[in-house]
Amino acid sequence: MVNYITGYAVENINLAEVSGMPLQFIIMAVVGFLIALFINPLLLGLTTKIFKINNDYKKSFITIVIFYIVSIAFGGIVALIAYWGTNIPRISAISWILINGIFAFWLIKKRYELDLKKGFLVWLIWTVFSYVLGWIIGLILLIGGLIAFAFLK
Repeated sequence: MVNYITGYAVENINLAEVSGMPLQFIIMAVVGFLIALFINPLLLGLTTKIFKINNDYKKSFITIVIFYIVSIAFGGIVALIAYWGTNIPRISAISWILINGIFAFWLIKKRYELDLKKGFLVWLIWTVFSYVLGWIIGLILLIGGLIAFAFLK
């Protein structure tokens, strides 16, 4: 059987092979997630301080947890859709717009009771801070993983 969207044969795909990842990559992903889970509220707090919005770490942490729960749930749905052979770049772009764009903006605006302009600016600066942090954490984990892999071999 051929999936007519992607053109790939789908009859002999083993789910264990598709989803199988080496343990070190899973560990690196979990460590990166845990680091981001506790640093992202600090970044959101820093962003709200820039705009002189009353905030504390607990409120930022709960906001980030809500965002991650929805993001992970939606990511699972997107992964299933992608597994069934849909156009992955298009689905990824749509999911980024829906979750990181619309939902994160709405969540920040709603949780901090901001007007449209200030909510957008807080979301935009927090998003930039988060992506810069993500790149830094990713590089540190990559270098650490490469060093660990070199010593374990």
